[in-house]
Amino acid sequence: MKKKLENNLALKIFALVIAVGMWLFVNNVDDPVVTARYSVKVTVQNENYVYDAGKTYQIEEDARTVTVLIRGRESVVQNRSDLVVYANLSEIQDINTTSTYVPVTFREVSGIALEDVEIFPKVIPIRIEDSAQKEFAVNVVTSGNPDENYEIGERASDPEIVTIQGPESIIEKINTVQANVQLNGESSKTVKKTVQLDVIDKNGDVLTDDLEYLNFDIGNERQVTVTLTLWEIREGVRLEASYTGEPANGYQVSRVTLTPNTISVAGSDAALETLAENNNTIEIPADLINIDGLSEDYKGTIDLSSLLLKEDELMQVSDGNQSVQVQVSIIPLGSQEFEVPTSSVTLQNVGTGLHAVFIRENLIMRIQATDADLQGLDVSDIQASVNLDGLGAGSYSLDVNVTLPTGYELVDNVKADIQLTEIDNTNDTSE
Repeated sequence: MKKKLENNLALKIFALVIAVGMWLFVNNVDDPVVTARYSVKVTVQNENYVYDAGKTYQIEEDARTVTVLIRGRESVVQNRSDLVVYANLSEIQDINTTSTYVPVTFREVSGIALEDVEIFPKVIPIRIEDSAQKEFAVNVVTSGNPDENYEIGERASDPEIVTIQGPESIIEKINTVQANVQLNGESSKTVKKTVQLDVIDKNGDVLTDDLEYLNFDIGNERQVTVTLTLWEIREGVRLEASYTGEPANGYQVSRVTLTPNTISVAGSDAALETLAENNNTIEIPADLINIDGLSEDYKGTIDLSSLLLKEDELMQVSDGNQSVQVQVSIIPLGSQEFEVPTSSVTLQNVGTGLHAVFIRENLIMRIQATDADLQGLDVSDIQASVNLDGLGAGSYSLDVNVTLPTGYELVDNVKADIQLTEIDNTNDTSE
């Protein structure tokens, strides 16, 4: 009996050894020991150690991430999302240096022993420099458009000014801060949106990586509230002009011509009401047009911004003319300007296969009476023609041949702008 028990015990021990061996074999096959590699961004600790000394710091982009190797069971070390590597800035030995190195440390996590972890590199470079701060006015920039009946009249940001603190080298690169607002056909008189500021450098580029080193007095979310006031557009506003001074002796002012002579404007409700009370007319101030002592036409350009003032809550529409051309016609005494319709002007010798048209509807002719009354001259008495002999397709400014009744003569030559185009003789032969 005893011998039988001893034989059973040996068998049991042998079976246990086999089982343990099988377990170890299966465990190493199914869950082997491996080395996992991770790229981990360094977390910075104790930044105030630098800030309290009136300094700030920067870490170069290629030093912000380190390689972490972890050895252990595959089921433990693979697919970890809880790995943290930190750099403690309080370990900086000399805060007044411009560059130094700080060791990086792995934070222990469940299932991973520190002795099974390696970090490359073990230290990272830190650049230290003086801290600076500066105020910047918020520049509101819009894209898109409001409803076609409105223009953006006023732009306001809350706050209007932000203060940015950070490394002196980065602060010096900043040109402006910009609030970008997208419009999509809004028609309400007031549009309010909360947007994130962009920081623009002196090259016109948006700062991105450097932003993490900057602190904003409005919070590092960099959000501001932008309010846009929309002004209604009024079309067909007339322009009129007066002038100062007198022409030279023997000359007189015939007319003042404005091109364009009507414009579209946008304005606040109060400004448009005032404009209506003035018969929807804007007067160009006389002191902008001085003809004193002139014996020839005055020609000038008036910037509409000098007429439509934001303080008067009026502005030119964005897609309209931004300036007006002014011509004061100065002619000899005893002469007069006549508008002759180009439809009454004869076009001679138009080339074969060509079509000729006048670019303007009327020609201005300055005529002086020698022994007749200018009031008695009718434009139908004026004979005019243009010779197109030898001209091909194109645009031309040509002399006009003018014949006047006895007792009248031209003060100066007359030019006509003419467009010659080829006639398309293609016939549609399709059935």
